[in-house]
Amino acid sequence: MLVFVSEHVDPSQVGVACGILTAGLTGGILLGSLVATTLSTGMTHDQLATYGWRIPFLLGGAFGLLSMHLRRLLAETLVFLELEARRTSKHNLKSHKFGSPSLRPTTLRWRATLHFASAATARSASSSKTWIYLLCL
Repeated sequence: MLVFVSEHVDPSQVGVACGILTAGLTGGILLGSLVATTLSTGMTHDQLATYGWRIPFLLGGAFGLLSMHLRRLLAETLVFLELEARRTSKHNLKSHKFGSPSLRPTTLRWRATLHFASAATARSASSSKTWIYLLCL
């Protein structure tokens, strides 16, 4: 994830973008912990055993679908596209050089970074709810 985000931003903004990603991951863990705490304090053991255990999995599935949708909105990085072009045209590599001065984009893509951070939050929230539930059994 960090590589994907760092390839989407200006080299001078890599730290900020990776910080946003890390904050998104931490936010997802916090969200999962809050859901697990709410369920364990708001339901009896019988309610959790009967139907309550399904709630984290349903929320995790919804967040998983959301993260898949957000990932589809992101474009591939220029580094990946250039490497893919090199790989698919190996026979042309001898006669043509890909001599770009920089493989990184020159502008910061905040929208892509925020989409990716949201997807990371959703993924993190769904996995932490599952683990917290399983650890509490």
